Order: sequence, then structure tokens, then C-alpha cells
Amino acid sequence: MISVKPAPGGQRPDPKQVQLNKKALLEALGKFGVTNERLDEVSDFYRYPPGDRELWKHADAVVKATVVEGKVTGFQIESGGAGYTTIPQVSVAGLGKMAVKVTLHFGSDLARNGSIESIQLAPNATTQP
Repeated sequence: MISVKPAPGGQRPDPKQVQLNKKALLEALGKFGVTNERLDEVSDFYRYPPGDRELWKHADAVVKATVVEGKVTGFQIESGGAGYTTIPQVSVAGLGKMAVKVTLHFGSDLARNGSIESIQLAPNATTQP
């Protein structure tokens, strides 16, 4: 079993543990084509500053709802944002939460990972104030 042991409290592990962690990660990920250079790139991108509660970089999405006769009929994504790890809740001011299907994008472009790719109204969607 391969095991990675991060340092407690967001601290950097000692150099020996860094090498053991990296070896374990490369053994597990190498079979998927992950190189040492790519592992370094991804690790540096997602590393969070000590004391910062954010796990990694995040940008809020900007989405506009199309409202016809007081009902949402669709959405226009102006910016998908980035860094979402779970599906965000969708609400429209004055209309509350609604049943939607949100699809997130993940790929090799780190700056776009966790961006909103699409938002669709669920069949028979209703709003909840």
C-alpha cells in the first residue's frame, strides 16, 4: 500500500518526508503518465499559503438567469469560474433555490479546473424561496 503523509497544520514536511511522499505519488500516478515535472506543476498550483483557509485557487462563476414572466427559463454562463470541488447551489434573487443540473469541468488546464461547464433546469423544476 502506498501512503502519503502530509505535514500537520499546513506546514511543510521535513525534506526526507517530502521525498517519501513524492516517491509514493509517482509510483501511483506514473502508470497514468504523470511525470515528476507534471507532479511539481500541479503541486505548486494547488499549494495553499500557510494560514490561508482556502485549499486552492478559486474564482467565482458569473452566471445570468433568463427570467420570463417570473420564471427562470435558462442560464447564460459569462464566466465559469474555477476551483469548485462540489456542485454549487443555484439561486436567483427573489426566486430562491431551484432544481438544476450543474456540470463542472475538469481537465489538464489547471486554471480552468472546477469551472462551471453548464447549468440546465431540471425537468419540472420549481423554485423554493
